[in-house]
Amino acid sequence: MGNVRVSFTREGAQAAIVEKNDYYAFGLKHSNPADTSGLNYNYEYNGKELQQEIGMYDYGARFYMADIGRWGVVDPLAEMYRRHSPYNYAVNNPIVFVDPDGRGVEYNWGTGDYESIDSNGTRTTLDEWDAMNYLLSQSHSVKAYRTNALGAVNQDSGGGGSTATFGETQAYRDIMAYLAEREPEYFEGINFSQFDNISDEEPVNFFGKNDKSVFHKKFKEMHDLLKNTKGDGIFRVYGHGNLNMLWNEDERLFSAKDFDKAMVAKNKNWANIDKYKNPTLILFACLSASDVGNNGSMAKQISKAHPNLTVIGFRGFVEYDLDVKGIKNITRQQGAGDGNGLIVFYKNGKALHGYYYREYLKKYTNFK
Repeated sequence: MGNVRVSFTREGAQAAIVEKNDYYAFGLKHSNPADTSGLNYNYEYNGKELQQEIGMYDYGARFYMADIGRWGVVDPLAEMYRRHSPYNYAVNNPIVFVDPDGRGVEYNWGTGDYESIDSNGTRTTLDEWDAMNYLLSQSHSVKAYRTNALGAVNQDSGGGGSTATFGETQAYRDIMAYLAEREPEYFEGINFSQFDNISDEEPVNFFGKNDKSVFHKKFKEMHDLLKNTKGDGIFRVYGHGNLNMLWNEDERLFSAKDFDKAMVAKNKNWANIDKYKNPTLILFACLSASDVGNNGSMAKQISKAHPNLTVIGFRGFVEYDLDVKGIKNITRQQGAGDGNGLIVFYKNGKALHGYYYREYLKKYTNFK
């Protein structure tokens, strides 16, 4: 997260520690020994400058109060976060998200130093992409190490750190998305040709009456394109999402059972979903494939509840843009237009694979 945990100064030819800090998730400091050096280094939590006079961190757009986990003023992009208080920090989840400048959140994807260890025990430092290539080779194992503020590697022995195989990291999951074409067996059983045909169950609108017109206009566009089609078992849902939940108008859905109840009320065909042959559900909702905690994303939960169903969700924010036809952009940071979000496929509660959405659309241009 960019926290400055140890500050130094020069004393002759030696480095002397000015201050050591540990932080709770929202930035409040642990009870560390007081700084008695008389020197001040105010760039601390998230690398932001602490304003000693008011006890707040300067993020640029706003000042942040780490003791209560809130901003001092309303979010300048509050309309982008309708479901959250305009004073919240990182949508109340600073482990998963960071807010670089006080305006919008983005994933704390994190980076680390990676090493490959071959059959002879030889270690090689890798970046994330090389680590992925090594992982695909059975002759190598890859370890991912999180470096601390001093650049020292946290390992299993000493230092209080830990290691994890690269396959357990978020970086692994993201890179696997980009390299999906190298592993076609992950897509066995999924008939991608169905997306080239405009023939499915009618789209379902989960937006509420108080949502902005752009969402309802985009839904109408997609509904007019896909209406009066049925038979191939592809269901599409358009709505708002968040971590491990979906919105049905003003109702929160936290489980597959909640979703089924809401879905049947809007599309009677959903009652027979388990009788369909190879049905597909596409959740055009933000964070619908972002797995956090034990239950995981709504896409994961729904696919687990219906083992015969392939569920397609999005790891990132779905942009409803009236200037383009269809849904063309999934972003890591809400409203950023960065195009770095993922499309993820689930079956029986497991993520089969995924693409960066922009790469996926290049191959499946008629996906809707």
